[in-house]
Amino acid sequence: MTTALLLIDCQNDFLASDQLQPKRDQLIAAAAELLALFRQAGHPVVHVWTSIDDPLQALPHWRERQSMFCLRGSPGHETPLPLRPLADEFVLHKQGFSGFAGDALGRHLHSLGVDTLVLAGVHLRTCIRATAMDGHQQGWRVWIAVDACADDDPLHGEISREWMDQRCMRSISGTRLQELMRQEEQEPSRQLQHHNPAQPDRLLWTIEPPAPPEIASAVTAARAAQLHWSTTCIGARRQMLGRLERTLAESRQQLAAAIAEHTGKPITLATMELRFAERLIQTTRLSGDWSDGRTRGAGWRARRCPLGVVAAITPWNNPVAIPLGKLAPALLHGNAVVWKPAIPAIGLARSCLDLLHAAGVPKDVVVLLEGDAATARELMDQSGIAAITLTGGTAAGLAARIASCRRAVPLQAELGGNNAAIVWSDADLQSAAAAVAAGAFEAAGQRCTANRRVIVAAPIADGFRQRLQQAIEALPWGDPLDPASRIGPVISPQAARRLEALIERARLAGATVWRVSRPPSELPAGPCWVAPTLIETADPDSEIVQQESFGPILVLQRANSWEEALELCNGVRQGLAAALFSQDAERWRQLEQRAQAGILKRNASTAGAVAEAPFSGWKQSGIGPAEHGVADEEFYGRWQTVYVDEPE
Repeated sequence: MTTALLLIDCQNDFLASDQLQPKRDQLIAAAAELLALFRQAGHPVVHVWTSIDDPLQALPHWRERQSMFCLRGSPGHETPLPLRPLADEFVLHKQGFSGFAGDALGRHLHSLGVDTLVLAGVHLRTCIRATAMDGHQQGWRVWIAVDACADDDPLHGEISREWMDQRCMRSISGTRLQELMRQEEQEPSRQLQHHNPAQPDRLLWTIEPPAPPEIASAVTAARAAQLHWSTTCIGARRQMLGRLERTLAESRQQLAAAIAEHTGKPITLATMELRFAERLIQTTRLSGDWSDGRTRGAGWRARRCPLGVVAAITPWNNPVAIPLGKLAPALLHGNAVVWKPAIPAIGLARSCLDLLHAAGVPKDVVVLLEGDAATARELMDQSGIAAITLTGGTAAGLAARIASCRRAVPLQAELGGNNAAIVWSDADLQSAAAAVAAGAFEAAGQRCTANRRVIVAAPIADGFRQRLQQAIEALPWGDPLDPASRIGPVISPQAARRLEALIERARLAGATVWRVSRPPSELPAGPCWVAPTLIETADPDSEIVQQESFGPILVLQRANSWEEALELCNGVRQGLAAALFSQDAERWRQLEQRAQAGILKRNASTAGAVAEAPFSGWKQSGIGPAEHGVADEEFYGRWQTVYVDEPE
């Protein structure tokens, strides 16, 4: 296999878009890592640039909008330093979308004996797609390096990526690509593995993802089981949930140890997760009697009916509470579920399925699918799926949105948060520092409600920072099986490398970076450990502010006024949780009125939630109805009105 890398339109004009996802610095870092991989392996690299010598060469829509990009010789035409071509690397200049518009690229690739193209860069929906289509048509194997592709219309970009996948232009991650190049394989291996994060040399399992016919069979089985399950009385379903709650409590110690082993979450926090899961089940079991059909009028009655088969896509960071928080209301409302957990949570999902069966859930009312992101996409596209509930990241949310729109089925998606706590001058600074530190760093910051940012009134910022550093130093981190630990490893070596690179980019961009100062002999060893890190920056548009790190990183921002604090709080694309540390009732009232977040807290960290309350993300943190409590009825059932020819 001779593989060539095509870096497409990684030029300053295109990278400057405010709407670009992932952001400029993140894309540059991913593309630079890919570039280094190809150079080290001695594989060909081609730089495909848009180069305009005269405004008349510009694309028609640029001319119509009086916009001009990539004029040769201008700063916008240049590519960032980490992606600059070497002297012996081929640079192709184009005026349109596809790198294959002329014959120069094809002739160059044929001269090198290239049979596989890896595409990365900017504008997945246009230039990358056009180049991929032409290369595919001309006979090259085409892979899309999804980690190193960006678009300023991310939904359209995801649609394009999916469309190319369906035509054998494979999406592939950087990690998988490294494996292929190292082993000189012709195709990505289908096998998936997971290792213990605290002991990465310890393999926990290897699985083979299901093929599309197997996924279709799972949905068919669930549909057949749901027809019977929906006819069972509501009382029987409530009793089942009661048994599930009890069996979960009886298994708490064993499951907590398994969570610590499989995800690196400290066992004390894992135990708290399981108690929360029990409370979620109890809250569902005791919810209102919505199914008795008493909503009626003259000549009509209305009732709540099941949706059918629900696709549940769940993450690894709360591998028991989040799935059971979806499964319990789905089952109570008479639905069946096909459940696709994240790869690190597969072993725990098997244990949960055993508990469901022990509690009396019939076979195939819950079907477990063990696979990857492609499995999830295939599941969501099945015609037998009546609704989708998902907790995950931005890419997963885009895929779910496309599937739900294409098939016109309901979607409930929780997509993480970039949560801010405001600490104002009248706060108890010692208490606030302890709460924010715990909220940011417990569980290595790998939870959607974690405190990602702390916005501090400028006059108290220096004093608060000192208290915050002391609170961070005091947090115990180490062996996840040690009950004293509060910070464990991150989920994988790849996650650790991503976080370390993010921290380094913030430092290079001028941010102040502080990390815990313990001697090396006291620090845990292994590639999955990331030291708790506090980063201060004055740039609200920087990558470290705008990106949800999902790791043990806290960003400190100073606010010179209350108005600026509110602007900083709302100044990110996500809107899950926000908090205020202050004794001032009027400031709290203003936060309630103006904070763009689904969860607000006073004198408490953003982290955590209660089982009885709706859990709702605003902006890019959520799609569709909220989760939990009274909100579950909005999603897992639907109204049916029956008109009768005479009053009953």
